Amino acid sequence: MNDLRGYVDAGFGREIGAKTDLEVRAYYDRYSFTGSGDYAVPGIPAEFGGWEKAKGEWVGAEATITRSLGEQKITAGSQYQYSLKNQQSAGLIDEGTFFSFEETPWQSAVFADAELHIVPRAIVHAGARGDWFSNYNAALSPRAALIYTLDDRTAVKYIVGKAFRIPNAYEEYYADGITVAMAPRKLVPERILSHEVVFERDLKKWLSVSADGFYNQLKELIDQVPAGETTLSEFVNDDRVHANGLEVAASSGNQTLSLSGLSSSDGAKR
Repeated sequence: MNDLRGYVDAGFGREIGAKTDLEVRAYYDRYSFTGSGDYAVPGIPAEFGGWEKAKGEWVGAEATITRSLGEQKITAGSQYQYSLKNQQSAGLIDEGTFFSFEETPWQSAVFADAELHIVPRAIVHAGARGDWFSNYNAALSPRAALIYTLDDRTAVKYIVGKAFRIPNAYEEYYADGITVAMAPRKLVPERILSHEVVFERDLKKWLSVSADGFYNQLKELIDQVPAGETTLSEFVNDDRVHANGLEVAASSGNQTLSLSGLSSSDGAKR
């Protein structure tokens, strides 16, 4: 098996006036995978040698501008990524290729965030991100946070937001007909709605404690399941999960001691 990753990343930042900062970044990324092994297929008495290959190349750019307005701070930006190459193939060592796929998807996004000091001791963060894709519907991801300082040593935070994960190239496109079947319906992005409450307290200059509780709702989770009555598998949006947890931690310098717990419940599958 051969698994390689390489990238080039360049960026610069400059001040535009006394209260405005601009940051620009561009990158090139490359990934390749080659693997081989023995396949065992029901109905065929002997194993046979096979291989799989994947290659991806993509370029992207991002620009972010930040403007200070007194105590308030506004950030806005945009991103764009284009796949120069997105290839997957599989075959038999003595028989040639039996699966091949290539696509060049793109995605773009705009985002904004405001840091607002509305009342003494309170900071509000409010923002959103919009994403557009060549092969999925557009997605909006809002996020907000309230930070309230009870005193010089104590702060309470509430954070709420939505996010998503698009299917990776293997989940979306790989279907060799031997181990993985074509999905019965087009995959959609996984989605999450998260709520988080954080309590932080500095007991001493060298000692602080915190408690972090969260509740997450995850929908459209991608799962690899049996493909009907066949011996193959397929990828589907098949699950939803509700998860909640609590973490308590004490920190001193570079040392942190934490205690955490997590519970989850599965929702209805399709």
